[in-house]
Amino acid sequence: MRHAGPIVALLLVSAVAAQEGYRLPPDVVRRCVESPPMPRLAMSPSGKHAVLLYSEAMPSIAVQSQPILRLAGRRIDPRTFGPPAWKGRTTSFAVLTIADGKVERIHLPGKPSLGGLVWTASGDRFAFTNTRADFIELWVADVATASAKKVPGVTLNAT
Repeated sequence: MRHAGPIVALLLVSAVAAQEGYRLPPDVVRRCVESPPMPRLAMSPSGKHAVLLYSEAMPSIAVQSQPILRLAGRRIDPRTFGPPAWKGRTTSFAVLTIADGKVERIHLPGKPSLGGLVWTASGDRFAFTNTRADFIELWVADVATASAKKVPGVTLNAT
């Protein structure tokens, strides 16, 4: 009975805190946390171009709560048999010309979820994936025109 006082006080403090509800941080902190990360850089083998990879700040709870399979230390999305969407989702690309610093965005339809960037040996094109709801598409981009085209009839990791 000697320790009943502190326990009752702790319960009262907990009850008051629970009634307060979910608290948001100050606006400055929220903007800092939600700001988009700096783009990553993928240099071409020729060294003449680079691709800037832009990512979202934080995936939504809906994206993070999607089911995943665990296999030998890897996480796999059971719908696409590829990497889960919450793992560093790249949302857009831009081509950077090293000589003059010119940056050109590559426009893609919808809300892309990009990954798997691989350069050609010459560095004039690169391939990448675009993960859709139930499959993964293969795309090829040309750095000279800063344009990308879907490879028709190709679905990666299809069953």
